[in-house]
Amino acid sequence: EPIATKHSKRKRKGEDLEFGYPLLRLLVLIECGTRAVLGAAFGPESEGESAYAERLLSRLTPGMPVLLDTGFDSWPLLSQLRSTGAEFLCRSGARRIPLIIKRLPDGSYLSTFGMGKLPVRIVEAWITVTYQDGTVRREQWRLATSLTDHIRHPAASWSISTTRGGRSRRPISRSRPQCSTAGSFAPRAARTSTRRYTPC
Repeated sequence: EPIATKHSKRKRKGEDLEFGYPLLRLLVLIECGTRAVLGAAFGPESEGESAYAERLLSRLTPGMPVLLDTGFDSWPLLSQLRSTGAEFLCRSGARRIPLIIKRLPDGSYLSTFGMGKLPVRIVEAWITVTYQDGTVRREQWRLATSLTDHIRHPAASWSISTTRGGRSRRPISRSRPQCSTAGSFAPRAARTSTRRYTPC
């Protein structure tokens, strides 16, 4: 009993904590179009997501668009990502309030992360989630990208549908995901919910 307690770690079940097996953190890099696994890194949960993300940077190639969720918007990680030649589109954390350096005609604006070290473009967007039962939910997200050319990559053309796990409601429609480095940065996917970005 004492040994089991010593080597057990608390695991989460929603907002609750309970004892169980030691937790393992798994980070996977997946190609949007084919869902092929390009790389994976795992280890104890004591290390953060960014630490495991750094292990996957060698899998990136110049021109590859990388979609990242909030939690990966640290400027050191994104700077390393850019050094590979890849581009990123990242959902920024709500606590981050970027400095507006220049407003662009498409409603986005130029800013920087890391106190001027990493130039980014910010899009304040509304996410509309539509479920098969007719339920519609809207959220406001802040998206950060390395694609600073608003003419070649206008914010209004971004349309991204992502997987929302653990939902009993299903989407109205499904579409094959796509990632493209040419023209607009517009990946499309759908599994359990369909989301569309609408610039504010």
